[in-house]
Formats: sequence, structure tokens, C-alpha cells
Amino acid sequence: MPEPDPAGSPAAGGDSGRELDAGPAVPPEPGRGRRVVVEGTAYAVFRTESGWAVFEDNCPHAGAPLSEGMWKDGHVICAWHGWKFDCRTGACSIGRGLPSAKVLAVREDGGRLWISRG
Repeated sequence: MPEPDPAGSPAAGGDSGRELDAGPAVPPEPGRGRRVVVEGTAYAVFRTESGWAVFEDNCPHAGAPLSEGMWKDGHVICAWHGWKFDCRTGACSIGRGLPSAKVLAVREDGGRLWISRG
């Protein structure tokens, strides 16, 4: 699937709270992620039982692309070492004090996904 053209990504507002067009709201394969790049930043997109989940596309443990991981039971599981991150908060659920993944707000509108960088 082609990635959205950053030049064609409309944004609303200033730098804080702006929304980025992440392309068509086409779900990846069940349980899998999809990578999208918007304005030079990679995001991991997952379709969960409660809607969409978007992470910055790098695992805080070793930098693996989270988009290559899988989604299961409300968590994204990193493909490299199995670290698990809560889809709502980004918290790592395999141990205390471990770094969280960055989750971004996302909404679907007009058949497209909009990521908030606020």
C-alpha cells in the first residue's frame, strides 16, 4: 500500500495540536501493524477491538519498528524481543520501570486517519 504524500497532508492549527493525514483508513491484516510515514516521521498503525491505535514506529527498548509487531489483547508486541505495550497508554507491561512507547491520538474521518501530534 502506498504511503501518503507528505506534501499533500493537510494540517490544522499550529505546531501544537495539529493533525496529520495518515492516509486511508484501511485496516492492516488482523493482528498485524502497518507503517505509515507522514512528514518524515514513521508511525505504526493497528486496528484494535476498540478502534485504531497509533504509535511512533520505534520500540523504546531497541528501536525496532513496532509496525512489524502484532496486536493482541489490547497490547502491541514488538517483533524483535517481545516487549508488550498497552494500546491506550503505551506503558510497557512486561516489567516495572521499563520505558513506554509513544501513543498518539488518532481519529477516522472521511475514510482517512488523522494523527494528532499535540
